[in-house]
Amino acid sequence: IIKTIFFFSIIVMCRFCNSKYFCSTLISEIMRQNWMFKLVGQENFTIGKNKFSISIYSASGFTYEYSLEVNGKSYQKFCENQSKILQSWTFIVDNKDYRLTLEKNTMDLWLNGERLDIEPKFIENGTETKFDINGTECKLITVSSGHRRSGLVHALIVHDKEIPAAMNFDQISLKEQIDQLEQIELNNQDDTSQEVYMKLFIFYILDDDTMKAKFLWKRVPSALKDPNTELSKLWPIVHNFILRNYPLAFQLANQLTNFSNDELRNIFSYFTERMREKIFNLVQMAYSSIRIKDLANLLQVSEEKIVKISLQSEWTVDENKIHVKPKKLSSSEIQPINNQQQLTKLTKIVSSIET
Repeated sequence: IIKTIFFFSIIVMCRFCNSKYFCSTLISEIMRQNWMFKLVGQENFTIGKNKFSISIYSASGFTYEYSLEVNGKSYQKFCENQSKILQSWTFIVDNKDYRLTLEKNTMDLWLNGERLDIEPKFIENGTETKFDINGTECKLITVSSGHRRSGLVHALIVHDKEIPAAMNFDQISLKEQIDQLEQIELNNQDDTSQEVYMKLFIFYILDDDTMKAKFLWKRVPSALKDPNTELSKLWPIVHNFILRNYPLAFQLANQLTNFSNDELRNIFSYFTERMREKIFNLVQMAYSSIRIKDLANLLQVSEEKIVKISLQSEWTVDENKIHVKPKKLSSSEIQPINNQQQLTKLTKIVSSIET
């Protein structure tokens, strides 16, 4: 007797980058409905005071599409609203992770989910809020940016070093993040933290700016180039992406699993996935057919995962699962490149070869 059970399950992985609550990765099943014969529709659930709704649509074949709403708004809009009222920083004191979150509308500070009962003091051009963590002096400085659109600028100083704000890729453009980190490096110079350099390397590669990545390595202080540092383990990955040796870059990336904090781990995970997505899209444009084994080696993933991703992308997989045929892009899906963009890309390529 073969018994088939259809069920619907919602599993939540919480890692709120801009939440005032400090949480590590939490994976929890919050809803399960057995004997689900209707696989499309809407499922509602709550997390805390927030109301969530997942809409399930039938796509081509046996595939489905999903959309998430939070408090009646799309997930993207929810993230945008959160970024306007919250700003977070992650840092380490005495080998312990801390997250400080500022509620911009009330100027309340939350440290690892606990509200700090402190008042800011007025200083020249702004305010300063001081507190300490196990004897380590911390202060949040708020000053005017001088621009109406930008409003106030907030900077966290821990042990006389500025801490970069926690970043959410859905909320801040890559260019803005690079500008912020470059300004921190300029201000701190030789005292710039390893974390700032690691983020810059990753963002430069994501931004296709290999020249800046090369010159950044040349100006990194020698102390941070010690073979045992996280930065030294990241550099071979970045260097191989610059050289377009993708199999080795992804192989090294798979081996790099230990990070000093969750934010770096999240950024690195995002980085590797975006790079795999980028190479996958390049294969789609350049190949009419490719062996599954070759594509798996290129991206350093299992052949089973290549088959799964190919089917999700509506590629054709042969019966023996040896070759895949990428789905041809329509003319509307191919973004035209103007002459200025072509000249810029050519200049970067030539400059990269010469250095």
